[in-house]
Amino acid sequence: MSNNPTRSWPATLFLCACLIASFGAQARAAGGAASAGKSSIGWEAVDGAVRYDILIRNERGAVIYKETVEASKVFFSLEPGKYAINIIAINKFNKPHSESGWVDFEVAKRPPYRQVEEGTLIRVAAGWRSALPLSPWNDFVNTAPLGASLRIGITGTRGQWRYGGFETELLTVRYGGSGRASSLWPLMAGLGAYARVPLGAPRALILRAGGGMALTRLLYDDPAGGEETAAWSGKPYYGAGLALEYALPFGFFLEGGVEYRRILLADKPLGSIEGFLSSGVLFNWEAVETRRGAITQTSSAVLPVAVRLSAGVPYMMLLSDPGYIKRKTYKGIDTSLALQGMSEKLRNGGVSFDFTYAEIGGKGKAEVMSTYLSGASLLLTTDFSFPVNLLFRAGGGIAASKLEYEDPFTLKPKTVWTEDTYFTAGGGFELRVYAGIFVEALAGYYYIDQGGGVSALKLALRAGIRL
Repeated sequence: MSNNPTRSWPATLFLCACLIASFGAQARAAGGAASAGKSSIGWEAVDGAVRYDILIRNERGAVIYKETVEASKVFFSLEPGKYAINIIAINKFNKPHSESGWVDFEVAKRPPYRQVEEGTLIRVAAGWRSALPLSPWNDFVNTAPLGASLRIGITGTRGQWRYGGFETELLTVRYGGSGRASSLWPLMAGLGAYARVPLGAPRALILRAGGGMALTRLLYDDPAGGEETAAWSGKPYYGAGLALEYALPFGFFLEGGVEYRRILLADKPLGSIEGFLSSGVLFNWEAVETRRGAITQTSSAVLPVAVRLSAGVPYMMLLSDPGYIKRKTYKGIDTSLALQGMSEKLRNGGVSFDFTYAEIGGKGKAEVMSTYLSGASLLLTTDFSFPVNLLFRAGGGIAASKLEYEDPFTLKPKTVWTEDTYFTAGGGFELRVYAGIFVEALAGYYYIDQGGGVSALKLALRAGIRL
């Protein structure tokens, strides 16, 4: 630019820029064609600059990307190929302050999902499951030979991460009935942690424990009317077990093992011994670094999704007065494991698996009520103003509450469970701190379909990391 007197060495220092592709370019070959990926370019801030104009042109010289950003980083998606970038610093008078000039770079076609020696992994496994009911339910239902499981977890390859991680699970089995019971069908969703003990390549021992909520349908013959009746129950469950993992080439693996699971059904908790056999794959990325003079570019084949893991404290307020418990509480925990897209069209969308526990004090004869909310939400994020991100959520799940009180006739402690579905919508904001670490504040409205319907407001303050 002719009106740019500072284009020489200050501009070179300006881009000298640390050209960093922290997320890289996704390289996926499908039928011989490579799909677009996500890249980021960062540089040292320029004194006096209030924003930056970004121009990217292709090999033919046509400008294919224009963007204005206030932070010293820009995200974009490009097909594999050769390009050139020009970064122009704009001062407070809305005039060009300095520019980098056109600098060549290349988005290379990379093989997808290659294992590397370092990095964060997403572990996905799905397969067959069988369950043996324990007493007293073995008198009512038979062994369930057919079931299914899906587990999605995060782990790593260095430090303590290589010995375990966290995961979300979705499990189901179908028990055949005996006697008046026709069938028992629980659907379980929850969170857990696992430890991985290497036994020498290619084997490893997996120990896991976790819990969540189970939505169970019991189909039985009503002894009064003689008709088949369905009874639904939403209750917490917990489980633990061990498995043997056998690694295969290209990140694939087989896993088989045994687990104990207990669903806290009213009066008769359902305990079971479950065997499973799953196959899965570890997703990772490979980073490649190239230098062009003073400029360093990092490109990589990246995961199709990013993982957001967060936990914090909730503040729950009932919008109606139930009379026997207090309306407000801050005792509990609020957690979320979210999967978010990395491509241009899916970058701002995702799905979140959520779990909340809240303990509400009682009034009068009631001592305490423990509430469990477990479900999933669609997640929408918007780039508001760096480093602030807006979040919006909508979804539903299972709500279960345990009320502990003193029986007014026997003066003995008793427990009553209530369970049903809930629907929620809300939003908040995320403040990005450093290297994927963030804090977020969220507000949500909940409608719990219990009795005539219960409305609640939940505020949550959480800290997390984006991998």
